[in-house]
Amino acid sequence: MQVQAALGERRLLLVEDDGELRSSLAELLRSDGYDVVGAANGSEALEYLRQAPAPDLILLDLMMPVKDGWQFRIEQKRDPNISSIPVLAISADDTPKAVAIDAEMYLKKPFQYTALLDAIRRVIDTKRLTHLDRMASLGTLAAGIAHEINNPLTYVIANLELIEEELPRLIQEYTIAVQRAPASSRTPDRPTTTVVARLNEISARLRDALDGSERIRGIVLNVKTFSRASDDHRAYVDVRSVLDSSIKVVTSEIRQRARLVKEYDHVPLVLANPGQLGQVFLNLLLNAAHAIEKDEPDANIIRVATKMGSSGEVVIEVSDTGKGIPPEAQPRIFDPFFTTKPIGVGTGLGLSVCHGIVRSLGGSITVESESLRGSTFRVVLPAAPEHTLSTPQPFASPIPQVRGRILIIDDEPKVAEAVRDMFGIGHETKIVTSGGEALALLMQEPDDKHFDIILCDLHMPDISGMELHSKLNENRPATAERMIFMTGGTFTERSREFVRRVSNPCIDKPIETQRLRELVATTIASRQSG
Repeated sequence: MQVQAALGERRLLLVEDDGELRSSLAELLRSDGYDVVGAANGSEALEYLRQAPAPDLILLDLMMPVKDGWQFRIEQKRDPNISSIPVLAISADDTPKAVAIDAEMYLKKPFQYTALLDAIRRVIDTKRLTHLDRMASLGTLAAGIAHEINNPLTYVIANLELIEEELPRLIQEYTIAVQRAPASSRTPDRPTTTVVARLNEISARLRDALDGSERIRGIVLNVKTFSRASDDHRAYVDVRSVLDSSIKVVTSEIRQRARLVKEYDHVPLVLANPGQLGQVFLNLLLNAAHAIEKDEPDANIIRVATKMGSSGEVVIEVSDTGKGIPPEAQPRIFDPFFTTKPIGVGTGLGLSVCHGIVRSLGGSITVESESLRGSTFRVVLPAAPEHTLSTPQPFASPIPQVRGRILIIDDEPKVAEAVRDMFGIGHETKIVTSGGEALALLMQEPDDKHFDIILCDLHMPDISGMELHSKLNENRPATAERMIFMTGGTFTERSREFVRRVSNPCIDKPIETQRLRELVATTIASRQSG
C-alpha cells in the first residue's frame, strides 16, 4: 500500500486526441499506480493546467486538432506558472521538426508500453535526481561557504564595533573642545594631531569593512548562479565565467587538497542555462577534490581548461592527480546512484545529473582515468550559432547632474533608508514600506510626473513589486514605466519570467551605490529631456 501511495502522488497529464488510445493508456498507467488526467487537445490541456495542481509530467501528442503539440508548447513556455512542467512528446511523426520539439524526451509511435513506462520514470527521476543532487552539493559545500563568508564577516563586524566604540569618544572630546573654545568662536582653533590620527584610523577601518562586504557580496553572487539550476531559461553563456563562479564556491574544498591551475583559451559562447552549467562544473570540481586526500595540497593539482574542438565546439576539461577510477567502474560512472566513494560520502547522483544536463544541451561528457594517476572529465558543448564574445564597454559619460523626485518602496525600513542615503541631498525622496501603501499613494496622483523614479522591491509580503506593476500598468501605465526593481534574488519561476518580460530595469541587492546613482541619474535625465 505504501508503494501504491508513493506512486499515486505522480500525476500525469495525457494529451492525446485519439480517444481509444487515451483511455487504454490511462487505464494501464493507473494500474501501475499513476494518477492520470486526460485531455483531447492542447487547449483542453492548457485549461486544466491553469486550474488544477501541476502534474509531474505531461505526455504530449504532437499532431492534434484545435491546438497541436507545438502550439501547446509555445503557450506553456510563455506561462511562468506551468513552464517548468516536464514534457514527454509522443508522436508517429519522426520528421526533424517532431524530434527537435523542445521536450525532455521524444517517443515515436507505435511503442511498447514498457518503453513508455521506462521513459516516464526516466523523465520524472531526472528532475528529482537533479534537485537531490543540488541539495546534496549544497550540503557538502555549506561548511566551506560558511567559512568563506565568516572570514571577511569577522573583520567587518570587528571594525564596525571598534568604530562604534571610538566615535562617541571623539564626539565627546570634540564637544568639550568646543565648550572650552573662546565664547566668540565656539570652535577649537584646529583639530589636535591625536584626533586627526584617530579619524584616519576610523577611515581605514571603514575601508576594510567595505572590502570585507564586497568579498561577501561576491560569494553570494556565485552561490546565486548555482541556485538558478532549477530555471530552464537558456542564454548565451561564457563557460569561463561560469567555471570561475563554480571555482569560487568550492575554493575551501580545493585548497585543502590541491593547487588549482587554470588554462583558459578563447572559446565561443554556448547556449545554456548558467545555473545548470554551474551544477555540472561544481560536481566535476567536487569530484576532483574528493579524489585527492587532504593535507598535501602542494603535491597535487586540479587543472581546469577550456579550448576549441576541431569542429569549433567548446571543450571544458577538469583534471586531477588523485586516485583515479578503477577500470571496472568506468562503464557505470554515469549511472544513477553508482559511486566509488565510501558509504556516507557520495550519493551517486552527481555524474548522472551532469550527463543528463550536458546531453540536454546537445553535448557530451566523457572520462579518461588511470588508477593512482588521476582522472580527466571532458565536457564538449556546441558553440552558440553566429555568436562571438563581446567586450563590455566602460561607462564613459559623466553622471548627469539632475534633481528628481524618487519614491522608494521596500518592506525593510533599514534597506529603504540606506537606499535613500545613497542619493545624499541630490534628490527629493519619499519612503513607503509596503506595496499596498505605495499603490494607494500612486493611485491618488494623476498619471503625470509626480515621481520621476519609483524604486521598488520585487518581493514584498502584501503586494509584491510584480503585482504593483501589474495594477499600475492597468490604471497608470506611465507610472508603471517609471519603476526600477530591486531584488535580493529571483527565487521563483514567476519572478524570473517577470524580470525577463518587462522592460523596466532590475538591480540586484546588495546594491552598488555608484551603479544606482548612474542608473537613476541617466533615467531621470532621459525622461526630463523627452
